[in-house]
Amino acid sequence: EKWLAIQVDVTKNTKQTGELLHHLNLFAPPAIILLDGQGVETKRFQGVIEAQQLLPYLIKADHT
Repeated sequence: EKWLAIQVDVTKNTKQTGELLHHLNLFAPPAIILLDGQGVETKRFQGVIEAQQLLPYLIKADHT
């Protein structure tokens, strides 16, 4: 499969969620982070976004 979606619930304030937010340099959810095949971040969206905002980046990534 070409795409892998991972959803992480960080709404509970635990040590693990705090460490993950710190590791990803996030202040609070929601966020969408796009990674390439090597796990390198290529784009980040913080906050709620519309599908129309995300779609161009997915199309571009699909063609690389």
